[in-house]
Amino acid sequence: MGQRAQHVVRKTFLPMLMGLALALVGCEKPAPRPATTSPATSAVGLPTVASLVPAATDLIIGMGAADQLVAVSNYDMDRPETKNLPRVGDYQRYDWEKLSQIHPDLMIMFYDPGRVPSGLQEHIDALHAELINVKTERLSDIFSAMTTLGEKLRQPEKARQASRQLQETLDDVTTQVAGQPIVPTLIVTSDEGTLACGPDTFLTDLLEIAGGKNVIKNNTPRYPQLEREQIMQLAPEAIIQLLPNATTAVQAQAARFWEALPNVPAVKNKRVCVLTDWYVVQPGYNVGKLAQQFAKCLHPTSTTAPTTAHAQAEH
Repeated sequence: MGQRAQHVVRKTFLPMLMGLALALVGCEKPAPRPATTSPATSAVGLPTVASLVPAATDLIIGMGAADQLVAVSNYDMDRPETKNLPRVGDYQRYDWEKLSQIHPDLMIMFYDPGRVPSGLQEHIDALHAELINVKTERLSDIFSAMTTLGEKLRQPEKARQASRQLQETLDDVTTQVAGQPIVPTLIVTSDEGTLACGPDTFLTDLLEIAGGKNVIKNNTPRYPQLEREQIMQLAPEAIIQLLPNATTAVQAQAARFWEALPNVPAVKNKRVCVLTDWYVVQPGYNVGKLAQQFAKCLHPTSTTAPTTAHAQAEH
């Protein structure tokens, strides 16, 4: 995997998707939270939230509750809703001193069951905060997480409306590709094309909505590492390559990788589609747009243009 793409994929969203949250080590216990509520809480009467999960941040923004965010993760994008918020941690460590100054009512994290670091709850209890552990591995998880966030943020109607709008977008994609051939597709998330997306993922769920079929079978890791020989054996008819915020140099490196595999059907028929929007590996509210992009890659004559710009490259 190229250095730039490896940094982007491993340092932003895929660690969350793969459940690689690491244990908290060597942090001092934060000072107890003052008895009074934070100014943001008392002003609007709604709980404030520190989101350590970029996908959850995206869901909160998508449902129109960004004004309740008081802190985000180190890997959140500088969007209008988050650019002025403090960054308070990542998947390995948290800035408990800064959190004790902000004292959010809710803290959102992502951990596999049974892998919550020892001592984490003690730190959160000292803040008088509530831990919300979200899971967004599959498309259904995203809708469940939105419902949970709506309840915890006391915004259930906003969550329901956002869920309806997202479902309508996905349903529209299904309608647009109805009757089209199912396209055997390989989804990769690195510039060298060897870090792939397995079946048990939200990306495969979106692929199926968009009229595709994952060439990687069940009983594999969610994001398997492939050899070039395996890619040739899989013989995908289309390849969707996800390179969030990829530079021109990274995209050129990706093109060179596929040029070295001219006999792969997708390469031979110029059906390698490169998507570079910042959210393309994030299981957040923008999955509707991503499904539109997938459909455009697989069935360009049957779909309308996605609602966001994307890069499609034919190598």
